[in-house]
Amino acid sequence: MDFSEIEADKVEFEDNSFDLKELLNNLYNEFKPIAVENSITLALNFDDHFHQYWLGDVTRVKQVLINIISNALKFTHQGSVDINISGSQ
Repeated sequence: MDFSEIEADKVEFEDNSFDLKELLNNLYNEFKPIAVENSITLALNFDDHFHQYWLGDVTRVKQVLINIISNALKFTHQGSVDINISGSQ
């Protein structure tokens, strides 16, 4: 994400409802083969108070999550990458 464009108000954000759990499960399934290939355990955990449905820009959220997960896998040479999602009611 280009922060200079955001600061210059050149980026338009969407405001749509999306299923964050579905998004994360899809990303988990995309990154799992990479983790297995590198002998790294990839785990995805949701707590009981997690809010599944969100309002926002799913494209930008996905972009940020892809960057975080790919960097975690890239810089983890042994062990595991755990994605723990929590929330409160």
